[in-house]
Amino acid sequence: MVIIQNHLGKIRYTKAFFTTLISSSVTSCFGVAGLTPCNKYEDIITSIPVLGKLFSESKGINVKISDGKMRIALHVAVVYGTNTTALIDNIQEKLSFIIAEQTGINVEKVDVYIDDLVN
Repeated sequence: MVIIQNHLGKIRYTKAFFTTLISSSVTSCFGVAGLTPCNKYEDIITSIPVLGKLFSESKGINVKISDGKMRIALHVAVVYGTNTTALIDNIQEKLSFIIAEQTGINVEKVDVYIDDLVN
């Protein structure tokens, strides 16, 4: 949980808020087929129907916040024929802008890992 305090009070952002915001922003980018699991553990958990629903939003997203700056690691599947350099630049710029605009938190780094290619 991230807590930001201003002259009016405290604002609390949960990890679920950030994963939902990031997930919807990334999957709306042209050329992204979806998010992929970060590791084998996440892959197993999301494949179990009962547990998969609980973790499906955060699949492929790792968020770390320290000193008021955010680091994001994304694991994505891309559509065949997509210019991956342009796609990654688009994802990085879009996430930096949206998170700063929505929360006021600066994004220090966005690492994008392309794990799969979809026809």
